[in-house]
Amino acid sequence: MFEDSCFLLPPSLCPCLLSSHLSLTLSVSQVGRVAIHDGDTGADLAADFCRLYNLDDRTRDILGETLQQQIDALTF
Repeated sequence: MFEDSCFLLPPSLCPCLLSSHLSLTLSVSQVGRVAIHDGDTGADLAADFCRLYNLDDRTRDILGETLQQQIDALTF
């Protein structure tokens, strides 16, 4: 799920785990942020992100692994 979905909610109502997110520089003027929520998988988040920003399958796979590492590192 993307950070934008929590942008207008007070922190107490945002289901983000530990407010964890990953910021990705897409270009000089564009940064994408992915919020990590309970139940998300790296593969699903990467697929959604890459579809949104029209990124290739190789990028999706690398991003999926990176996001899964972030998820696995979270303490519940």
